[in-house]
Amino acid sequence: MTTTTILSPALRKLSLSARLTLRAEFAWYRDLQEDDRALVHAMIDSALAQFSSWFTQYNEHPDQHPQVQVGTIFTLGSVQLTEHISLQQTLDLTRFFVDFLELHLDGFTLPSQQQYAREAMAIFAKEIAFAAAQVYANAAQTKHIHQTDNWQEIHTRALQTLIKQSLDLHALQSQAVQHALAQLYWDTTMPSTAIIAALDAHVTLNTIKATIEQDGGRCILALLDALDTSSLPDYLQMAQLADSHDQQAQHFIGVVSGPAEQLADMVNHALAYCTTHTVCVGSTGVDTIALVRSLHEVCSTARTLPALMEPGYIVYAHMMLPERALLGDDLAKQQLIHTVFEVLVEQGSDDPMANTVTTFLRAGSSLEATAQLLHVHPNTVRYRLKRSAELTGWDPLIPRDAYVLTTALSLGLMQYSAK
Repeated sequence: MTTTTILSPALRKLSLSARLTLRAEFAWYRDLQEDDRALVHAMIDSALAQFSSWFTQYNEHPDQHPQVQVGTIFTLGSVQLTEHISLQQTLDLTRFFVDFLELHLDGFTLPSQQQYAREAMAIFAKEIAFAAAQVYANAAQTKHIHQTDNWQEIHTRALQTLIKQSLDLHALQSQAVQHALAQLYWDTTMPSTAIIAALDAHVTLNTIKATIEQDGGRCILALLDALDTSSLPDYLQMAQLADSHDQQAQHFIGVVSGPAEQLADMVNHALAYCTTHTVCVGSTGVDTIALVRSLHEVCSTARTLPALMEPGYIVYAHMMLPERALLGDDLAKQQLIHTVFEVLVEQGSDDPMANTVTTFLRAGSSLEATAQLLHVHPNTVRYRLKRSAELTGWDPLIPRDAYVLTTALSLGLMQYSAK
């Protein structure tokens, strides 16, 4: 699956020129299938956009050494790339692109800055060559792991380690975490999200993995009943999710990783092979902490499903923050305190907005009763509640949101009173 990069008119003109030059210079490019040629075009567009964005930052703040973000150029469709375009052809493409950019540097800078631009170009060229080689190295290692009979065992051990480490997000640079991810040649610079779902009849984890990889993503998968989480707190215990319609459903937990603009589609494509059981989805983020946090969230969320008042197909971890907090999930507690309570009391506990929200919730969510208690007009109450919703993302006028706010306020008051 390739993604279209929106280019400025000037960059679009350069992209079309590059395609024409490629066709003239490389026989292998002319022989490519239409889909593979489209992938090459997407990589050229992405590289042009990345260079333009990075060079602007580099030109403005050279002393700050802005990081070159070229990894996504070759991960737009990494499986398609490594299976249909050889490493040598990709290196040809990389050299061509660098030479092409050097010939057209006048489109990025003034003539008096050409030497300066070439120095920047050398940095970009080094990074883009390394990124290309890294994709093929990762593909080779991943293929080796997936061809072994025990890939599921490797994935299961990795997930067990990551879930256990989620109890202390401040110590995630441990050797155990690094070893687990290194075994999988995992790219922690790519966005990732965790899910828990149930396999449809006659579907295996191989199908889920193949679907995600065909989309250019990576994944770590394990059946829930294969995980040993007996040493973990109750809210992270991975017992099979209860479902009255199908007690035989095989539930699995997984982490899906890929380019940000494609990640949601990758997850949805994989879920097409799952049952209509409720799916738990964690937050999305970049780096090791975000990955482990998302795993922690889906495990905790799965344990709250019996308390779900309005069952839905997809339940996001943030939707069940109060229930997760009730289970003892410290991560959920702190999220409620930091993103709700502290936002409301930022100006002090006697701030009119915070006081209005607290009074409204304690007055049975009645505008009139709140207005009488505060000696203000109901419209004033309504305005302050609206303002609080804009700041926290939770609307006191919606019953479910009011429950979230009540829980957050209670947790915050208890925590701060103990200090």
